[in-house]
Amino acid sequence: MKRERSLLFFLGMWLLSSCSHYQIADKDKTTNRLYPDGTYRHDITLELPQGKTQRFQGVVSLTPQTIVIVGLSAFGTTLFRITDKDQVNVEIFFEPLKKYEPKLQQFYRLLKTMLLLSVNGGSADAGIRTTDPHGRLQSMVIDDRSKTRLIFGDYDEHNVPLHVRVEREEFNVDVRVKGYEI
Repeated sequence: MKRERSLLFFLGMWLLSSCSHYQIADKDKTTNRLYPDGTYRHDITLELPQGKTQRFQGVVSLTPQTIVIVGLSAFGTTLFRITDKDQVNVEIFFEPLKKYEPKLQQFYRLLKTMLLLSVNGGSADAGIRTTDPHGRLQSMVIDDRSKTRLIFGDYDEHNVPLHVRVEREEFNVDVRVKGYEI
């Protein structure tokens, strides 16, 4: 019994310490993107106009060929997975969420735009940008039908924004990066 408690304590401490780290695994990796290739863990808050709020977690994996986004429940179970490699594939594992698949695909297009933003505002990024005094992206309005506004903040020592707010007519989303490895 004592040994099991020690093991559980060790496992719990390991999980807590691994949930909020920011690590550069490949120091030679260079990129001009706001979010370099790597794996990111997030806490997400979705605010709907009716005053409803949904909280969940997410994991994003970026490689030169693939984007994978996984939505997790509060218990860590997979709600959905979006894989973009040559084509977008959406898998929804939570039955009540299946009716929102078209909205999820639409939101993925917005996320992909955000994840692939260049640091210097290259021509591939459509939108009006503002920057802070250090030249880091502060906000951006994407010229889509709803005039989506992205607000970036809490940059860390690697110039990765740890907070993003997405504002649209239909909803607002707050994303907080809890850890990453690039």
